This record gives sequence, structure tokens and C-alpha cells, in this order.
Amino acid sequence: MQIQHKDLQLILDSILRLVTLRQNAGHLVPFAVVLSSEGRIVQLDGGCGDSQKGQTRIRVIEAGLLLMAQQGKLKAIGIYLNASILQTSKKEVQVVLEHQDGTAYRILFPWIEGGAEHLRYGNGTVSPSRPKFLVNRVSDRLASVW
Repeated sequence: MQIQHKDLQLILDSILRLVTLRQNAGHLVPFAVVLSSEGRIVQLDGGCGDSQKGQTRIRVIEAGLLLMAQQGKLKAIGIYLNASILQTSKKEVQVVLEHQDGTAYRILFPWIEGGAEHLRYGNGTVSPSRPKFLVNRVSDRLASVW
């Protein structure tokens, strides 16, 4: 899948590689990937262990992203959310991408059954979105909702 933003494409590619690795390892839980202001790709997973509920994990990830954004350490972010976090009956996952230049996307990937071993993702649907983490004003951050 291609999007027209170099940094966000780098984040998306990293997320999709990690999804494949985590899926094969049986550890497919919400996580984030960030591009630091120094140009490094870093994975954040919430550190809650497998036994924690997905909502707890995503809250920990969000708190970390907000703190890093406030400190000016982030250039771009991507968050992987699975169906249990989205609380939807549809078999889909969501990737949220944001850049410090204000560009933001939400990508929905339908699940395609790939046999008993794992699931494969179909083509994603890309929609523009409002940034939640990499925004300049606190009022904008508080008003942003997925």
C-alpha cells in the first residue's frame, strides 16, 4: 500500500512488517511505531504483557505518545489497533498515522482468512484524519477523537 508522504510511508511499512512478525509469533496486540525527531524508528508496545486488556495497553501507549509529543521528540507516529480495541463486529484493523506537519490518515484493513495459521490483510482504505498527538494546541488535542 502506498501513501503520498515519505515519513508516513516509512511508519506504515514498519507497522505492516511488525504485524506480520507478531502475528506469526501469536502476539498481535495494539502497538505504536514512531519516527523520532532524530530520524530513528522505535516501537512502543505499552509494556502491559499479554494478560492485560487491550484498552489498558492502548491507554499506556497513548500516554507515552502524548508525553513524547509534548517534549518535541516525535516527527511521525503510527498506531496499530485490532478489532477488539475498535469494539466492532467487523473483521478489520486500523492503522492511525500522524506527522508533525499536520498530515494524518486512518487506514482500515479488512481481515482475510488465510488458513488456520494466520490472517492476511486485504487492501486498506485510506481516509484523511485529524491529528490527535502531533498537534500544536492543547484544545485541538482534546478535541481529537478516533
